Amino acid sequence: MTNLLLFVLTVAAYLATSCMVDMLEHKNTTKHTVRTRLVWLAFLCVPFNINGHVFTVLGNATSEKNILSICSLYQKAGRDTINIFGLAGYQKAGRDTANIFGLVSYQKAGRETLLAIGIAGYQNAGQKATTVAGITGYQKAGQGAEIAIGVAVYQKVKDKDRSFGAFSKLSSE
Repeated sequence: MTNLLLFVLTVAAYLATSCMVDMLEHKNTTKHTVRTRLVWLAFLCVPFNINGHVFTVLGNATSEKNILSICSLYQKAGRDTINIFGLAGYQKAGRDTANIFGLVSYQKAGRETLLAIGIAGYQNAGQKATTVAGITGYQKAGQGAEIAIGVAVYQKVKDKDRSFGAFSKLSSE
């Protein structure tokens, strides 16, 4: 039921946004254009659930198991969440979260969070929080917080913390 609600809200938000862009550009949006966009957005946002694993292109979803998305704003899974491109406003997983390219507001995982290339606002991991190349506002982890190429404004691992960690690793050991 949650995925159905997310689907409807996502399609409606994307359709409204595209129509607003047309209005700002002083384009005349016809009924045919709106219907065509609606069909495409529905196709791109639908969350395909296969044995508890959810796959989507642009949609937002929840899952008992894993979620794999090309570009998603909201992901909540019992196991892992993976977002390839784009904006991940919210990722929460029982095990691991990963965003390959893009912007993440919030990542929380039972084991590991990963931002490969981009900007993360908040990463909270039971074991390891990693940003490969980019900027992270706040990293909190049970065992280690890493920034390979970039800057973390604040890192906390168990009882250790520091401000402005750059090109570094903070470990609980």
